Amino acid sequence: MKPLRIRMTAFGPFPGTQNVDFNDYQDNLFLICGKTGSGKTMIFDAMCYALYGTTSGDMRSGSQMCSNLPNAEDITEVSFDFEIAGRSYRVHRRPKQTKPKPNGEGTVNVQHTANVYELASSSTEAAEEGGELLASRPTEVKQKVQELLGFEAAQFRQVVLIPQGDFRRLLTASSDEREKILKVLFNTSLYSQIEEALRKRVVDLDSECQKVLTQQGECLRDVGAENAEELEEMMGDLKSTGKELRKAQAKAGERFEKINDKFSLTKSVHDKFMELDDAQDEQQKLAGEQAAFAELEEEMTLAKRAQSIGDVATANDEREVAKDNAVEKQVEAMDALKLAVAAIKAAKAKKAASDERQGELETMAREIESLKQMLPVVKKLAQDQSNIVVRKEAILKLAELKEEAKTQAVELAENVASDEAELKRVQKLAGRAGELKLKLENAEAAFSDRESLEKQEKALKQEVAACKLVKNGEVAAKESCVDVQEALRQVEKDWEGSRVHVIAKSLQVDEPCPVCGSTEHPTPAKPSGNESVVDDSALAKARQDEQDAIKELKKHEKKRINAEGQVANLEKEIIRLKKNKHIADNSVATLRKTVKGIRSDLAAATAADGTVKDLNAALSENNKLLSQHESSIKSHEKDINRLDKELVGVKATLQERLADIPKKLRDLDILQSKRENIQEQ
Repeated sequence: MKPLRIRMTAFGPFPGTQNVDFNDYQDNLFLICGKTGSGKTMIFDAMCYALYGTTSGDMRSGSQMCSNLPNAEDITEVSFDFEIAGRSYRVHRRPKQTKPKPNGEGTVNVQHTANVYELASSSTEAAEEGGELLASRPTEVKQKVQELLGFEAAQFRQVVLIPQGDFRRLLTASSDEREKILKVLFNTSLYSQIEEALRKRVVDLDSECQKVLTQQGECLRDVGAENAEELEEMMGDLKSTGKELRKAQAKAGERFEKINDKFSLTKSVHDKFMELDDAQDEQQKLAGEQAAFAELEEEMTLAKRAQSIGDVATANDEREVAKDNAVEKQVEAMDALKLAVAAIKAAKAKKAASDERQGELETMAREIESLKQMLPVVKKLAQDQSNIVVRKEAILKLAELKEEAKTQAVELAENVASDEAELKRVQKLAGRAGELKLKLENAEAAFSDRESLEKQEKALKQEVAACKLVKNGEVAAKESCVDVQEALRQVEKDWEGSRVHVIAKSLQVDEPCPVCGSTEHPTPAKPSGNESVVDDSALAKARQDEQDAIKELKKHEKKRINAEGQVANLEKEIIRLKKNKHIADNSVATLRKTVKGIRSDLAAATAADGTVKDLNAALSENNKLLSQHESSIKSHEKDINRLDKELVGVKATLQERLADIPKKLRDLDILQSKRENIQEQ
C-alpha cells in the first residue's frame, strides 16, 4: 500500500481541516517529526481509523477522536487516499458524534458512516473528481479494505503501523502469531488450503484403505487364504480347474446328448420288442391251450365209447356206479369242451390280432427308421433357416452401423474443418504475442512518462511557488540583516562613546591616561545626559545578532539556490518528456485506456497459445476418430459382402435339403411330434 493523501477535519487535536499530500515528498523514505503532543501519531491514527474504524493503538474509539475545540459547522471526518498495485482508492469515514443544531438550540446525533471509492488515478485532479463507489456501509467498507489490503486491523497495526511502544510486541510475538502474519504477508493461504485438503484426503484414503484391508482379510479368511499371494495362486488353480471342468462339462454334455438320443431310440425299440415278446408269449399260451383241448376231445371220445360198453356190463351195482360216474364225467367233459372251444376261439382271435400287430410293429419300425434318418436333415434344415435369419439380421445391423459410422464421419469431418479454421485464427492471434508485448511495454512506458509529466508539472508549480516564498524569505532576511548591521554600527558607536566616559571616570591623579598616556587630566570628558550607555554585553549581543542574521541570510540563500536548481531540473525533465509527441498529445486517461486494450489483447494472445495446443490435440483426436470411422465403414462393407455371399450359399443348401424332405415334415417340431406319437403307439 502506498499512501497518497489524507484529509482530517476536527480530528483529534486539529480543530480545523488538515491536509497531508504524500506526493509532495519525492523520496520513498521520509520522517515525520515534531515535539511531543504535536500530532505525529494522530496522522497514523487518522489513517488507521479511516481504513478500519479503530485507531493505531486501538486505545480510543471513533467518537473519542472528535476534536474538543471544533468550529460549530465542522463535522469530524477523515478521508484517506492510497494506491495498491497501480490502482487508487479512497476511504471516507465519519465517527458517531454529537453536533449543535444550526439554530443553537439543542444538539443532533451524527451516525457512523463510511464509504470506499476507486479513483481514476492517483493524481489530485482525479481525486477531486471522485470515483466509483465500492462499499457504503461501515461493515462492508471494513470487509472491502481487508480484501484490498489482505490485513485485518490488528495485523495492519502490527505489520504496517507499529504503534508507540509496540515494536517489542512484534519482536516477541509467539510463533503462531508470527505464522499468521507471515501467511498474510506472503499470501500462503492457498497452500494452507491445499495442505488441509490433502490432509483430509489422506485421512479419507487411510479410512477407505483400512476398510478395504478389513474386507480383504475377511474375504481371505472365507476362502482359506493367508495372504494375497496365496489367494492369487488359489485363483490361478481355480481358473485352470474351471477351464478343465468347463471342457469336461462340454464334453459330458455332448456325450450326454448322444447317449440320450441313443437311449431314446433304444428304449423305443426295446418297447416294441417287449410288445412283440408279449404277443409271442400269448400265442404260445394259446397254442398250449389248443393241445389241452385236443386231450379233452379225446377223453370225450373215450367216454362215449365207455358209455356203449357200460350197457353190456353185468354187475348191477357196478353198472349203476359206472353209469353215474360216466354221466358226471360226460357232464364235466361237456363243460370242459365248451370252455376249450371258447378258449380256442379266443386264442385264435389273439393269434390273428398278434399277427396283425406284428405287421403294424414292423411298419412302425420302418417308419421310425425313416424318421430317424430324416431327423438330422430336418435339424440341418432348421439350422439353415436360422442361419439365414441370423445373417439377414447381421446384414441389417451392419448396414445400420455403416450408416451411423458415415453420419459420425461427416460430423467429424465438419469438426475437423471447424478446428482447422479456428486453429488458423488462434495461431494468427498467438503469433501477435511478441508484437503485443513490445506494444504494451511502449504503451506502459508512455503511460508512466505521461503520469510522470503531470506529476513533474504539478511539482514544478509547487516548486515555483516554494521558490517564490524562499526568495521572499531571502529578501526579508537581507532586510533584516541590514537592519541588524545598522543597529550594530549604532551600538558600536554608542559603545565607543560610553567607553570615553568610562575611561574618563577611571582616570587617577598622576596616573597615565590609558588613551594618551598623559598624567595630567585637566578636563576629563563628562556625559551630557543624552548619550546612550552601552556596556560590553550589549555590544556582544549586537554582534551575535549580526552573526545570526548573516547565518539566516546564508541559509535563505542556500534554500533559494536549491529551489532554483529544483525548478531548473523539473523544467529540464518536463522539456525532455514533452519532446515525445505521443506523450504530449494524449492524456493519462487515453494512455490508460490504450494500455488496458493492449493488455486485453495480450491476455487473449497468451491464452491463445494454450488454445493452440488444445486445438492441435482436438484436431489430432478428431482426425484419429475420422480415420477409425472410415476404417470401420470399410470393415462393415467387407462384412456385409461376406455375409451376402454366405447367405446365397446357405439358401442354395437349404433348397437342396428341402427337395429331400416332405413338405409336412420340414418343421422340426412336427417331425419330432410325429416320431413321439409313433413311439407311443
